[in-house]
Amino acid sequence: MVVSGVRADDGGERGADADGGAADRAAAWADVYDGDRGAELHEFSAGDVVGHFYPDRAEPGVGGEAVCGRAGGVMWAMWLNGISCAVGRDSAWCGVCGPGRVCGGHVWLLFMKRFFLLPWVFLLVHCASPRPGSDGGSLPPSGRGMPEIVNVSAYDPKERQREGRGFTEHDVSALRANGAVGLIARAGKGGNLDTKCANFLASADRAGMMPGVYYRVQRHVDAVAQADQMVNRALELARSRSWNAPALLLCGDFDGDLPLSAILRFMDRVEARTGVVPVAYLENSTQLKQTLSGADAAAKARLRRMPYWLALYAHDSGAGPVYPAPGNPRGLVNQYRVWGDWTMWQYGGVEWAGGRSRPKVYHHGPYRFSTYFGNLDRPVERNVFQGSQAELAAFWQRHGLRLR
Repeated sequence: MVVSGVRADDGGERGADADGGAADRAAAWADVYDGDRGAELHEFSAGDVVGHFYPDRAEPGVGGEAVCGRAGGVMWAMWLNGISCAVGRDSAWCGVCGPGRVCGGHVWLLFMKRFFLLPWVFLLVHCASPRPGSDGGSLPPSGRGMPEIVNVSAYDPKERQREGRGFTEHDVSALRANGAVGLIARAGKGGNLDTKCANFLASADRAGMMPGVYYRVQRHVDAVAQADQMVNRALELARSRSWNAPALLLCGDFDGDLPLSAILRFMDRVEARTGVVPVAYLENSTQLKQTLSGADAAAKARLRRMPYWLALYAHDSGAGPVYPAPGNPRGLVNQYRVWGDWTMWQYGGVEWAGGRSRPKVYHHGPYRFSTYFGNLDRPVERNVFQGSQAELAAFWQRHGLRLR
């Protein structure tokens, strides 16, 4: 059971349950709202999954999970300015520390749980403090509890821009330390292979991150030939080492001027050779939105077999004579008129401007991501997965090439 603590702008909507069973399963329920602060007390049965405490979102969100370890386990949840913490008798989750981490506030709450005010005050102060390397007033790299994934190419790492930790294709431990659980490296684009792909993936595997590849599909080369190049590279990578990870995620990055037939032919070829339906990465492109939204029902059904990985770096980007700015991920989903929802969101991009790399990061409404990823000293392309860590692992294997 996943319970979402949700507050609408008027404070009138709360306690939305993803499976509709909160009223039946929760033995105790109490809540207090005070501006952006809130607290809820739930009592759950052994094994119940709790999390998703987002008071500033009017729809059920996704986030970290904490599982009660015994019958009657009490789970406390709190938030301060969008940062969520939860602690149970045998488990904890923090929007700052991440799942499975017990921060100082949790230690005090476990120790002082018989006293109400003192642990809550301590927890509020602890979780309100920004992490080292983060921008003041912004979310930590945890992305509201959604699992974080980075994607890289031969252009990475970018140049150093501030104090902090760096990374290379030979050492990505800084990415893992800042919360990234997956790394997707570009295998190639338009008939050309990337030079750093293998090293990035081997480093990610050593760091305990889930590996993946994407291929940028371009119009000037046959889509089937590009699919073959990606598959050949993926198979070569699978044989290149003894992997810790179970699967290599396969993704197609489709240029905005591609015809529908090229996208479908790429998908079909990858599936025919690997048995895997790849993930579809799509730009916030007017031409691509017109192409896909105008497809017939049969073509849209085929497209929907690929999970939708969207790119949106600002709420006001993409406005033009055909479409208004989508505003948020849901708006972009609606403009494509193919998928019911998104699976991954590239909320942080990097562009070259004025002789240097410039981070482009979504920072609006409930999604206020920091300019840099944790304490990294340079920008990197960043994504979140809409689901739990367990759901991400299952997704990775379902749309990935088996490695072991």
